[in-house]
Amino acid sequence: MYNTAMPHYETPSPPSDIFVSGHFREQYGYAVQRSHGSSNWLITYTLEGEGRYRLYGKTISARPGDIILLKPGTPHDYSVPLDGLWDFFWAHFQPRINWFSWWNLPELQLGLFKAALRTSHSQERAYQAFLQLHTDSNASLLEQAHQAASASALLRRELALNRLEELLLLTTLETEQERQHLLDPRVQQVLDIISKNLSARHTVATLAQEVALSPSRLAHLFKQEVGDSLINTLVGLRLTHAARLLIFANDSVATIADEAGFHSAFYFSRQFQQHFGMSPRAYRTTQKQHS
Repeated sequence: MYNTAMPHYETPSPPSDIFVSGHFREQYGYAVQRSHGSSNWLITYTLEGEGRYRLYGKTISARPGDIILLKPGTPHDYSVPLDGLWDFFWAHFQPRINWFSWWNLPELQLGLFKAALRTSHSQERAYQAFLQLHTDSNASLLEQAHQAASASALLRRELALNRLEELLLLTTLETEQERQHLLDPRVQQVLDIISKNLSARHTVATLAQEVALSPSRLAHLFKQEVGDSLINTLVGLRLTHAARLLIFANDSVATIADEAGFHSAFYFSRQFQQHFGMSPRAYRTTQKQHS
């Protein structure tokens, strides 16, 4: 399913609400082209060889241990290079809302996220997680085809989502550990300053002064080391903190916005909606219903 594409033809997209996965071992000639992406997330995990993604004029390679995520609406243009081989797992899915509270992977291009599992232990764990994910997601689809919305199909879908959650947690954890060990000490110091006091009125200029750099030099160094701008990272950390407060604190949305460093409730609500796909109040209600 969804494994055939010609370079100049549009590849069909799976339905937005479907959770489907596969394991492909493809050679040169395999290509996927979706000009408008898909309405769900796509994840690939490379086992052997190389896949190449083209996005906004840039080529990104996926090699063994690499995980690539494409956000809904991000163009799909990926293939196997000349004389190449690409052995990989893939899945189309809709994430659980609470994943966004810890999901923090490097965004190489707008809508394309890439992370690498470096150790053999992590790679084997990811392989086993994807293998079970694939088994459970496809079993769920087969059961739904024979008996609509059966309890067994729903449970298998949840098991598959659990495996995907494990995979993303593992990837995020390893990415964070790598950042902490390898980051330029001045960038790490900036992250520490921000994390210790998210509500402070941080700017590039004030943070640059803390680490004895010019604002432009800090901005460039931070983007180079972290993979995203300082301001975007700051907003992301504040949103993650606010999401936790919405679940575990009983303060008003306006109070939580201020505690997280958003001194405009309107700006906070707009940023939260863009990041989590729903308003702060809707997020709080949804999370408390599932807790």
